[in-house]
Amino acid sequence: MATWSSGYNIELGYTYNAFRELAPEWLNFVAVQKGVAPPGREWRYLELGCGQGIGLLLLAALNPANEFLGIDFNPQHIAHARALAADAQLNNVRFEEADFCALAKNWPVTNGQFDYVVAHGVYAWLHGAVRDAFTQVLAHATRPGALVFVSYNAMPGCSSIAALQHLLRLWQTSEALPGVQAMERGLERMQALNDAQARMLTALPDINTRLNKLGTGELPYLVQEYLHDNWHPQWFDAVVKDLATAKLNFVGSADICDHYLSAFMPTPQRELLKTFSDPVVKEVMQDVIIHRNFRRDVFSRGAPPLSRARQQRLLLETRLVLSNPQPVGELKFAITGFAFEGRRDIYVPLYEAFANKGPQTIAELRQLPDVGVRTFTETLSNLTMMMHASHIAIHSPALDSAPAKRLNAVLATAALDGASYQFLALPALGQFVKATDTNMILLALTVQKPEQTATELAKGLTEALQSNQKSLLVEGKPIHDNETFSRQAEILAQQFCETTLPRWKQFGVL
Repeated sequence: MATWSSGYNIELGYTYNAFRELAPEWLNFVAVQKGVAPPGREWRYLELGCGQGIGLLLLAALNPANEFLGIDFNPQHIAHARALAADAQLNNVRFEEADFCALAKNWPVTNGQFDYVVAHGVYAWLHGAVRDAFTQVLAHATRPGALVFVSYNAMPGCSSIAALQHLLRLWQTSEALPGVQAMERGLERMQALNDAQARMLTALPDINTRLNKLGTGELPYLVQEYLHDNWHPQWFDAVVKDLATAKLNFVGSADICDHYLSAFMPTPQRELLKTFSDPVVKEVMQDVIIHRNFRRDVFSRGAPPLSRARQQRLLLETRLVLSNPQPVGELKFAITGFAFEGRRDIYVPLYEAFANKGPQTIAELRQLPDVGVRTFTETLSNLTMMMHASHIAIHSPALDSAPAKRLNAVLATAALDGASYQFLALPALGQFVKATDTNMILLALTVQKPEQTATELAKGLTEALQSNQKSLLVEGKPIHDNETFSRQAEILAQQFCETTLPRWKQFGVL
């Protein structure tokens, strides 16, 4: 392992992911929900540990009037992100190679300060000195009033998983195995321990649950998640104490349904939670009750509190839009640790309003007869559940759709050549969406030649997949015979033409 990596596994590049919780409008919603003022209109945005840069590029393309900076210590990541930014002609985003220790000692004046600073999946993978430097970087980089997002593996939910991670890393380093091979062999060994009824696994049932999930995961991601020297899940109170040294105060969870979590707890749990008055201790006890293993926290640097009247006004002015088709049948919602079925008499009028009238403010929704009879708090909680389920999204259309369309074309064309990109910008909504690899290829083919039939697209899809030595799946299994392959490609192309492409055109993808 390279000495400059500080124990972080750099054998494989990071995944090409993007996360909605890092978007400015999402962070603003969290802040307003918690009665904290969000940053103003002329904001700057920084991502620490930006990885391959996909999330930052999407946000930059959707917000061309704002300035973005991504920092990562891996030169491969930075080179990749810069190339995509250049290909998409995105002039409002920069990517810089740097490590936290150097930045803590000498924060470049040219970087300035930022209104949003985010770090996904970084904090719990740093050893003590580097984590201290990370906190110092936050102190350098945040403007007064800034919002800061930090996500991390959390205790107590990771307490038993730590044993799994330790063994996976031990086996890899002792045998000098490449990452993917180490994960494959490690999972086999863990299963053998389970079959042999090793007492550690019977005493720590969470490991079995995690093993089942790991068996369905992508190996490169699992390497990035588990095979590091430093893997330090954190208690919430320790994170609060650490970030306080950068003058950061906890605002709330970016898992927006956490604001209503106690309402779903059984009465004994809810009553127990009420016995704790200190907000930090109460948050820890909530983590204990639900056995949380990952947190997405939002902090602020001196953001002023909102008056009750201004808070309600900002919430009422929030404009939402249907981002996915209205669900049919049962309305099932899942939040951290709990699941429930939504009442149709409550949720259906909301879905129908979005479907029939388009984007709606919460104030406009409150005027609906079936909605107005409920309290504002009830309506807000219903809409929050719909947002969490990705049925609706905050409507913040891009002022200029051209940058997003250029980025989409670049990502889709690269997918046609075998790249593993799976996100597209939706400038008409101001959001981004996850796409299948086949739909990315079909989009690229459509961009190249707009008026193709489904049959023509299916032929192009087949040729692209075969040239990249990829297969199609039916019921999770790869297709090996040409006839079935062609038939499945035709089905996917037809679905793309009839359903996906019209929606993407509506949302400004192309």
